[in-house]
Amino acid sequence: MDERQSAPTTEEKKEYRKPASKKRRKKKASPEKVLAIVLASLALLLVLAALSAGAFVLYTGSLHGNMFAARETDQMQKVRSQAEAAATPSPTPLLEQVDADWIDSEGRPWNRKENVLTVLLMGVDYMGKASHWENGQKNGGNTDVLALLILDLDTNSAKVLYIPRDTMADVLALDEEGNFQSMLYTNITTAHSFGDGGVLSCELTEHAVSGLLCGAEIDRYVSVDYDAIGEINTLLGGVEYTLDADYSWIDWRMTEGATVRLESWQLRRLLSYRDKSELDGAYRRGQRDLKIMRAMFEQFKTAFREDPSVAFRMYSALEKYLVTDLSMDEISFLAQTLVNIRLDSDCVINLPGENQAGEEYVEFYPDLDWIQTFAAETFYVPAESNG
Repeated sequence: MDERQSAPTTEEKKEYRKPASKKRRKKKASPEKVLAIVLASLALLLVLAALSAGAFVLYTGSLHGNMFAARETDQMQKVRSQAEAAATPSPTPLLEQVDADWIDSEGRPWNRKENVLTVLLMGVDYMGKASHWENGQKNGGNTDVLALLILDLDTNSAKVLYIPRDTMADVLALDEEGNFQSMLYTNITTAHSFGDGGVLSCELTEHAVSGLLCGAEIDRYVSVDYDAIGEINTLLGGVEYTLDADYSWIDWRMTEGATVRLESWQLRRLLSYRDKSELDGAYRRGQRDLKIMRAMFEQFKTAFREDPSVAFRMYSALEKYLVTDLSMDEISFLAQTLVNIRLDSDCVINLPGENQAGEEYVEFYPDLDWIQTFAAETFYVPAESNG
């Protein structure tokens, strides 16, 4: 098991201080590895899964009832219990006096909003290997792409919070038997790697993202293996995209400002490219991929309206790449909600923070004051208003 630094205090995090870390084993790159930059398909992917499986089921019920109720596997419940037992108790007298879900750093109590849904979207890199434990070596895969889809049903609006893979966060580290080992402060991408490459990995990542966002409730998740990107592009007939920079080194036609219909090999090259000489190279890559994501999202909606059967073909092709805890009712509900929402540039939010060079990897220290303000505005209401 790799050794990483245990979690620092909140104040240390706010000062963007790098924790003293022990050297981590550098993962070997597969010759066929495409650096899992599938943010282009992530927000789209939920729509694909939703429309594909549930597009022809008209959902007429309300959001309430059993839909989107809290759901957790027995394994994750065990891990959470082990982590809570190992943690040092911290006094929270205000929570005992006020009916609140969260107390901010200034002591103000908050309760969770109703009618806000969150779906965690993950692009996972298994480095060309099976996603399982083998001979004591883990390969749960890293979430090289991470975004949170936030739907406000009261305003019929959507936000996509892009979380850089190098974001420093508290992560539950497990041993080979799946038992809690320690709480680490490390790159959030590694949360997935401590699991089984499937459901447990997704739940571990949910836990890390929720902790990062002041305990915000993560309702559901959709995870996709990066290998899906080629099939998505083929089924869409090639994503049409206007290039924001010169990529003629990929193909002579891919010049800045040109609008091209990308072949799958071109798309893979475009998505995987990052300037390793730049500290924010991975971050810039994520921004480019967000633009491609929106192009794919709009192109799929157009194709679906022209020929609804494309949804079934898409689902058949993608099912083997997906891990999700969405039920059929939830899928149907989201299908009808998402198809009427446009993902424009204003809905994409980039988590702010500061990049620092680690011993081997970039470490992105998020702005915790910004996170607290964002969480209060997006996920919570003052406790007294729920009276």
